[in-house]
Amino acid sequence: MFIVSSPPLPMPLKAVLLTLLLFTLSGCSHTTLEDQFNGIEVCGLKNIYLDQVTNTPTGAYFTERGLKPCRIDEVAFYCLSDTFYGLPVNEVAIPYLGPFSVHAIYFRASPATVKSVLQAKRVGIVLNNSDGRSPKLIENPKQKGQSVLYCDKYSE
Repeated sequence: MFIVSSPPLPMPLKAVLLTLLLFTLSGCSHTTLEDQFNGIEVCGLKNIYLDQVTNTPTGAYFTERGLKPCRIDEVAFYCLSDTFYGLPVNEVAIPYLGPFSVHAIYFRASPATVKSVLQAKRVGIVLNNSDGRSPKLIENPKQKGQSVLYCDKYSE
């Protein structure tokens, strides 16, 4: 048998290694809004809704965080504080009842700012086109100076 002994690691190196390990583990644990709403640029979101029977949301972003709706009507609204491509988000909406298929992201930024950032970071995104595949970007009617990006295949 061989007995191998090595000198102990210096304390600063231990701290760096522990920090890197924790950062790596925490970085893998949560789905981002960008991940969850991947496909919104062509209104291609599927299987993201609040289940009417179980009252639980589908979609990893919601389940990983144990999110509950802050209000429900035809869609389920989730109040949160997060970012979507660096833009501040205070609410998202996902389908809940009937034929409603609205998916929406509510930004704390103006439509001009949201448009500029999304077009810079999502190459090829087309907004407010009536082709049935383009998301709509509007000023939030309830919060002046803020905006809503949404897809609804049943609205024009």
